[in-house]
Amino acid sequence: MTSPISDLERQVRATFPDVAVQRLRMKVAERADAIDLRKGDRLITVLWTDREGLSVTEIDDDGVFDDEVGYVVRSVDEALQVLAFLLGAAVATDLHGVDDPARKAA
Repeated sequence: MTSPISDLERQVRATFPDVAVQRLRMKVAERADAIDLRKGDRLITVLWTDREGLSVTEIDDDGVFDDEVGYVVRSVDEALQVLAFLLGAAVATDLHGVDDPARKAA
């Protein structure tokens, strides 16, 4: 099986131009491949393995414990949907103030 990370990397760069993308080279690329995505202080890693598919993990730089995989998906399209959700959440939580009624309720 071949890694879909190259395709995901191209689509992330086209879809999210304000996100920094770094390719992580693995020793055995036929079995594992990964990219890091950074937007502001948010870091997301997407790891592909031939056994598990695509694993999307939001990394907590301040965390004491190892970060757990948040989402496991099979396709690049599914990974893009998860990334859109996570990166969209980054924008929503970075807003200042709570003037919006929906934010007050939360």
